[in-house]
Amino acid sequence: MIKVIAEIGINFGGDIDVAKDLISQASQSGCWGVKFQFRNPETFYYSDNEIGDAIVRNEILKNHLSYAQISELQDYSSLLGLKFGMSFFRESDLNLYLENVKEADFYKVPSAECTNILLIDSLIKREKVLIISTGGHVLDDILNLLNKSKYSEVIIMHCIANYPADLGIQNLAKIGRISKTHTPGYSSHDANFEVCIAAMASGAQFIERHLTNNKNGPGLDDSSSSNLDEMKKICMFANFFDGIIGDESALPNQGEILNMQNLGTGLYAKNNLKSGSILSLNDFHIAAPRKGLSLGEFQNMYSNKSIKRDFIQGAPLTRSSFLPPINKLSNEVLSRANKKKITIPVRIHDLDIMRLNVGTGCYEFHLSYEEVLSEDLINLVSNCFPDEIYSIHLPDYIPNNRIFDPISPDEDINIISKKILKRTENLADKLEQLTGKKVPIVGSFSQRNDSHEIFFNKLKDEIVDSSNQSIYPQWLPVNAWYFGGTVKLDVFNNEAYIDLIEKYNMKVCLDICHVILSANSSNASYKSWIERLMPYSEHFHLAEAIGEDGEGLPLGTGLPIEYSKIINEDKMNVIEVWQGHFDDGHGFKEAINYLDIKQEI
Repeated sequence: MIKVIAEIGINFGGDIDVAKDLISQASQSGCWGVKFQFRNPETFYYSDNEIGDAIVRNEILKNHLSYAQISELQDYSSLLGLKFGMSFFRESDLNLYLENVKEADFYKVPSAECTNILLIDSLIKREKVLIISTGGHVLDDILNLLNKSKYSEVIIMHCIANYPADLGIQNLAKIGRISKTHTPGYSSHDANFEVCIAAMASGAQFIERHLTNNKNGPGLDDSSSSNLDEMKKICMFANFFDGIIGDESALPNQGEILNMQNLGTGLYAKNNLKSGSILSLNDFHIAAPRKGLSLGEFQNMYSNKSIKRDFIQGAPLTRSSFLPPINKLSNEVLSRANKKKITIPVRIHDLDIMRLNVGTGCYEFHLSYEEVLSEDLINLVSNCFPDEIYSIHLPDYIPNNRIFDPISPDEDINIISKKILKRTENLADKLEQLTGKKVPIVGSFSQRNDSHEIFFNKLKDEIVDSSNQSIYPQWLPVNAWYFGGTVKLDVFNNEAYIDLIEKYNMKVCLDICHVILSANSSNASYKSWIERLMPYSEHFHLAEAIGEDGEGLPLGTGLPIEYSKIINEDKMNVIEVWQGHFDDGHGFKEAINYLDIKQEI
């Protein structure tokens, strides 16, 4: 993943509160790190007789940070999950810094000192990430200077040392030259922030961009800086860039498949059809949505094949129509599944169908906001049985194409989300009165507007702990499917949130599929994450995954999972395989059979 560094440098005007605000903005944007500059003001300038020297010296003195202030900014950056970096111009300044302040997370040699081997060698000994900018120098001179093996891990940033650099002088082809020997980056002083995106396309793995509160401000770097909105855009492209370039052999993703279902047409039986029939187009209505095969798929792959199951009028034609049906599960299998709380996700309209075809006696209602806000919601209870077990999944969306967020600073989003949550809590309470059993509420709390820890504690204090019902935030993927596309999330999907869950003992819904996807996004071990999260998991979603967005795979087809450890927890285990409800719950039956054959249930 491309890493974006917010250069704060001298853009805070000597006000540490402004510096902290800019660090906060860097975190909100999605930056990897922030960077400042250090000079010993007592010895750095030998003279300042020239007008330009005096201006720069005054700006540096105004923005000088004490050691205590540097430590405060280091700690604040760390709290927000940001790497903290520092630029040095002299070895003596580095030594003075290290005598008084703890190590930075990364170091930078600015363009003006990119041939200062004394400084570079001293920084290499720190064994931290080291970045060198090349502005104002002949690139081949720098690369020849750093051609020894000890410099092989140094990140070299192409840079145009004009402030600002006007459009058309960037020479981004140099990034490709750097990539032949070193990890390349781009340090941007451009008037147009979009050059950073072009630099990414040229191969830059690190992007450095100045961050300011006022692009028209009086600071020397303000005109070559970005504001919060621009930095967010830079980070958005950086975070998604691997996927933007992608793989030429990539298959359609789940979001595309869902859109093809919603936007395309499928085939629906005009009349009842018997198993063994060879079908023609005359047997079907062609209409939206596409719940199974498209017209093209049927004509190219299935037009001369016989169906393996009886069809009722109006049923959609699917791939599994040409496979032998899975008979109704035996009472013995269903009894074992019930004891292990193997749960089937249902919509209000298909509860009876799933009860008939996959009757484990355990069901999780997946509700839309329209259903939650409907006056008929409470009537759902009349179709529920006292001996069954239930849970509820909160809607992902609220009206006007917005994402559910009951702690949003946006008043309208906050109010409508809390209304949806309250009505869901009332439904859970009614079901608990009916069954005498706990009815968990699962939610995707995916929208962060504060630092990670502040967001976490707001959610815990204002929503989870203040409710009379059992509310479990769901573990999430990094690339989430919202509104027919992907949205990059940074909550409940990384190691920092495992740390927070452990620290505050928050109970969660552990979605196995999402753990695999998010661990893959972090190049981490999904097994290690599952092991750490298990003590805090009160509810489980079961499906498998591959890569960073291949979700909802049938059980036994993705990476190996020790289901026995999960299922023996005496908690609800919801089968979440993709389109498992099709063909009278064919995918759910497959999953239950898999668990039964493996003697997991």
